Amino acid sequence: YARSKTPMTGGFEGTVKVASKADTEAAETAMETELADTLVTEAAGVLPEGYVIVPESGSFTYETLPNQEGEDGSVVITVRGEGKMLAVSTLDVAQVAATDRIPGYTGEPVAFSDTSTLSFSLVDPTFDIIAASSTDIRVSGPATLVWTFNIDELKEKLAGKSRSMTATIFGEYPGIERADVVIKPFWKRSLPETIEDIDVTIENAAQ
Repeated sequence: YARSKTPMTGGFEGTVKVASKADTEAAETAMETELADTLVTEAAGVLPEGYVIVPESGSFTYETLPNQEGEDGSVVITVRGEGKMLAVSTLDVAQVAATDRIPGYTGEPVAFSDTSTLSFSLVDPTFDIIAASSTDIRVSGPATLVWTFNIDELKEKLAGKSRSMTATIFGEYPGIERADVVIKPFWKRSLPETIEDIDVTIENAAQ
């Protein structure tokens, strides 16, 4: 029970346009489909480098907000959505592939030279990201594995070292097959003391 102390004003009396139930439901369904695609695209754009979203792994919830009347007298339907999706590290997948496919592999850092050739999918199509604690992922497609290394760590070890010492340092990294050292100006006998002055260029790493 409530009583107003002042006269109530405003409001509306007359005919108001409303959307039919069938039109509303059709519009909401189309908007939810489009919203799901948008959520996946936006999520992929903010993923850390080296992660990919597994298709069909998403769980989406939607909320239809109260309809509003547009400036031209039309009915404006607004749907808000939230999505949860499964993302996997391609570096982790690369290590699993190396363990399974490369004889003698002992866990060194590896990566795929190009992940665009790979297809990720769920083994269990009934996977529920909300309820499940784990699941299996199927990865298919041609790919090349390359050995990798931490560039900043390498620069730290090379800083201030003489040219004659670089071969030993490079030998600590299985991911480096061959290395050429260029010191400028040519009369200097050692690399710069600061890592900011050391450039590392990787060439034909996938071949």
